[in-house]
Amino acid sequence: MNSCKRVAGLSLLGQVLNLSLPLDLRQDAMNWFSSSLRGNKNFLTHYLEDITGCGMHVESHARKHFFVIINGLVTYLKKATDENEIKAILNALKWKYSARDHTFLNKM
Repeated sequence: MNSCKRVAGLSLLGQVLNLSLPLDLRQDAMNWFSSSLRGNKNFLTHYLEDITGCGMHVESHARKHFFVIINGLVTYLKKATDENEIKAILNALKWKYSARDHTFLNKM
């Protein structure tokens, strides 16, 4: 069940972060994204952590939605001029990536 919630949350956040939002709302969403997936701890995790055994179908959906978010963040980074926004984006891009993630990272 946790895995389905994760996929739904990633899907929703991917949609939100790819909207044209005011800077303060965008920064709040990015900070929430990072802290929620990291369990409010100050260390890097993999975005699929704590949903092991969910099955390949659910895992592939989580991966797809996660990288929709990452693509949106990269797009914001290319246009960002505010120092705080750049810091928030860079923080939101810091994850433990696995070998399976490299295909998605290469496409960016």
